[in-house]
Amino acid sequence: MARWLGRWVLAGGHTLRGQAPRFWCVSPPLICRQVIYDRTKRKFFSLKARDSVDLNLMGLIFDKNEYGLERIGRRDELDAQYETIVAQNLSPLIIDCGAHCGIATKFFAETYPQARIVAVEPDEDNVALAREINSEERITVLCAAVGNADGTGRLERQDRSFAHRVNGAVGGATRILSINTLLDDERHRGARPFIVKIVIEGSEENLFADNTDWIDAFPLLIIELHDGMLPGEANARNFLREMGKRNRDFLYHGKNIFSLSNTLG
Repeated sequence: MARWLGRWVLAGGHTLRGQAPRFWCVSPPLICRQVIYDRTKRKFFSLKARDSVDLNLMGLIFDKNEYGLERIGRRDELDAQYETIVAQNLSPLIIDCGAHCGIATKFFAETYPQARIVAVEPDEDNVALAREINSEERITVLCAAVGNADGTGRLERQDRSFAHRVNGAVGGATRILSINTLLDDERHRGARPFIVKIVIEGSEENLFADNTDWIDAFPLLIIELHDGMLPGEANARNFLREMGKRNRDFLYHGKNIFSLSNTLG
């Protein structure tokens, strides 16, 4: 409760400075149905929270604006690219890799109302809630993991609903999809790459090991790296190698790296 009250004080300070985020969590973190206020549309909507993990994610994504572009120096350019795609009668494509229970997916859906969104999450319980939260026809929630090639793997569950990982063990029951495969499917539906968000709990080592040409299609790539969770494994090495080959800016916001293309017009 003290942290919730602190969030309101912080939000008030941001408002006075003209820096208030678009969304506010208005419910105290004691109830399972959380109410979010959208200042731009002047409307309320609610999300179901199962536990403290979901509540913390809502605070990060909506209160702290984890994926918002307000603090990104090239926000106007990205907004212009979104509008250009829409003007071409195409759907800006957002791929949410590691969608958990769909809270970030909901953020993107509210922020970009004309976007086509594909959320990819390997845990069945998380997928069920993500589909409940994101029921619009333009949003697809897939029960799968992402990797550098299509295949199957084994889901390694952790004690709580986050930090699950998928390995490529033979005989695994979890579907693995490459981002190239996802892109091929969505391009046939009239979608054009816009944002890819990646929070896959260390599986980025596999994702960026090979078949990485999809990176060049996205104006914005948002990723959380996990070297801190996996000390001594150089887990980010493949990602950094691929980024080093490309003409992209790196900006930091919270726990995430925002990688922006310098070559897409």
